[in-house]
This record gives sequence, structure tokens and C-alpha cells, in this order.
Amino acid sequence: NLSEPVSDSIKLDTTKPTGTIKINNDAQYTNSTSVILQLSSADAVQMQFSSDGATWTPLEAYAVTKNWTLTAGDGEKTVSVKFKDAVGNLSEPVSDSIILDTTKPTGTIKINNDAQYTNTTSVTLNLSCSDAVQMQFSNDNVTYTTPENYATTKSWTLTTGDGTKTVYAKFKDVAGNLS
Repeated sequence: NLSEPVSDSIKLDTTKPTGTIKINNDAQYTNSTSVILQLSSADAVQMQFSSDGATWTPLEAYAVTKNWTLTAGDGEKTVSVKFKDAVGNLSEPVSDSIILDTTKPTGTIKINNDAQYTNTTSVTLNLSCSDAVQMQFSNDNVTYTTPENYATTKSWTLTTGDGTKTVYAKFKDVAGNLS
């Protein structure tokens, strides 16, 4: 007796998964070691991460976001991810970088080029800050102007009345640090 044919099928998948990683929505700078990784991969079921490309976290379930802590110290930080598909194919590492800047900017302000006296409330502020992208001002160190693009000079009006006048400046860098 000859049986009817029987068969089985299996899908061969030798293709490594691919994907992407973005740190803080592809931001260039951050002022915090706590970041969010945005991930995408069409066929991943697991993923693992590295801050140095050599030491990897254990595999974990694939997700589209992951909270991550960057290594300490200002400078460029790179995070890599590998994706694993259902049959065990492991992707090549995919990386993204961001610059960690936790240092507040410092700057100087001089009224009328550091003059000792003025006979008008309209003055020029002379400013210096190496990494500022925005600045804001106050006559009382409580209420500040709306942030504006950094410049080396600013026209300013002092409060009325004779006496010593103080003007305060705050500078903001590209990472969001405020002096």
C-alpha cells in the first residue's frame, strides 16, 4: 500500500532585521543624561542596547520607545541598538549620537561699555557669552524679558530716578542650560 502524499512547509528567513534609533527625536543636544530612544524595525521582536558598542544589555521585548541614561560627562554620546527577529536573526548595530551639555553658560554684561555714569535712561548693554544662543534681561532680577537671539549689544531702558541702576542678564545655550 502506498500512502497519500504528506507534506510540511517552513519559511526560510536568513535576512537580518533592519531598523533605526533616534535619541530625543534626533535632537543634537541635551542637558540631561535621561533621554528617550525612538526605535523602529519592521520585523524585530527583541532588542538590546550599548553605550560603547562592546557591552550590550540583555535582550528585551521590542518597543518603539525606551528610556535610557547616557554615560556621565559632557560631550558626544552614542547609543547603539541591535534588533532580533522571530527566527533569531540579529541585526547589525544601528547608532545615533547626541551631545550632552550640562554646563551652564557664563557671560558678562557691561552698561555703556562699563561707564561709571550716564545722564539718560537709554543705555547700551555690551554682552559677552561664548556659547549663548538666547538672552533675556531684567531691571529687578525677578521679571525677565522674553528670550531673544543672542547678540553682543542690546539697547535697554533703565528704571527712572537717580541712583545706582543694575541690569541683569541670563544666557541660554543650545542644550537649554540657563545661566
